[in-house]
Amino acid sequence: MELDVFAAVCEADGRVRLNLQISQSHGVEQILGKYNRDAVRELGEAAQQVVDGLCAMEVSFHSDALGMGGLRLPQKNH
Repeated sequence: MELDVFAAVCEADGRVRLNLQISQSHGVEQILGKYNRDAVRELGEAAQQVVDGLCAMEVSFHSDALGMGGLRLPQKNH
């Protein structure tokens, strides 16, 4: 059975700024802001910090993840 996780990035007052869907087999499948806006349109440069933090925790990203416009995945050092 596959496990999906839904997570949110919230303001201090509890307002959701980004929502993420993460599946066991594909990693992050979507990272979207209010009204399904791309993460960068919602959070600006802070969206890249979210992606970098998830990658640092070894969370993978689906190659066609929704909401990734303007974001980059860090290069892995081998």
